[in-house]
Amino acid sequence: MKGIANILIVLAWCLDTFMDIRESKQDDDKINLKDAPRFIDNITRMPGVVKAAPEILAEALDLDGNEAQQVALLVIEKTGCKKEEVKMIIQKAMITTGKTAEWINSGIDLANTIKAVKKTDHA
Repeated sequence: MKGIANILIVLAWCLDTFMDIRESKQDDDKINLKDAPRFIDNITRMPGVVKAAPEILAEALDLDGNEAQQVALLVIEKTGCKKEEVKMIIQKAMITTGKTAEWINSGIDLANTIKAVKKTDHA
């Protein structure tokens, strides 16, 4: 068994981030600078999420009943959703997290390309 450590890292980050977005928008339907402190933890956890994201598919394909229940309980705890909504929320969270990881990796690749081009210009 592969375990579910990476699933829990990625899922918890995604749910925390988007619940923070929802909470931030409650007052004025906007995310403002005053909301920034709420997101510091989410930002500092991003490297771990990017590292964990590629492992979630292998873990998901190896889930046993107890692990699936742990994942479902995390979703219910973080969102307050009903048990019948868990599967949909997990699917959307995994898609969102995968796209976020791709975006971050793309940004890192862009930064590395710019750095390489600058080195070539100075050589």
